[in-house]
Amino acid sequence: MAAKLLANLIVMGSSILGRALIQAYKKALERKMPWGRRVCDLIFILLVKCFVDEVNRVIKERA
Repeated sequence: MAAKLLANLIVMGSSILGRALIQAYKKALERKMPWGRRVCDLIFILLVKCFVDEVNRVIKERA
């Protein structure tokens, strides 16, 4: 039960951060900021890494 709740929280948090990332990227493109793409790529990589680390942690706890 706790693992399912945690998984739901991870998915919801990822969704919220994903939307924020997309908004920041769109604003950077609108303003034609050269660093906008690189910043968004870095945030995306960090987000994916955090998500994978959390999933691995949950899997280890359940094993």
